[in-house]
Amino acid sequence: MAIVYTQCDSRSHTPGTGPAGQRGETICVADEASAASRQKTDDTRQVLGCQVRAAAHDVGAKTDLYDQPRTSIEEALRAAATFKRCVED
Repeated sequence: MAIVYTQCDSRSHTPGTGPAGQRGETICVADEASAASRQKTDDTRQVLGCQVRAAAHDVGAKTDLYDQPRTSIEEALRAAATFKRCVED
């Protein structure tokens, strides 16, 4: 069975017409593109989440950044500078 790609109205997902004389399963191009985009978005979120968790673990292992609460702006600025150095190096 052939696959017939059709353009459709992406708001109503009403299939348009495929090439004349074609028979088979009709696939809405907009639906297929949306599914591919969702998959790429999900994959990117997963990768970035893993990277952020790994970076947070690394910062915690190499510094005392998470050991003490910050009670002043100066302490918070020092903690931010420590974090920046750890991430950049």
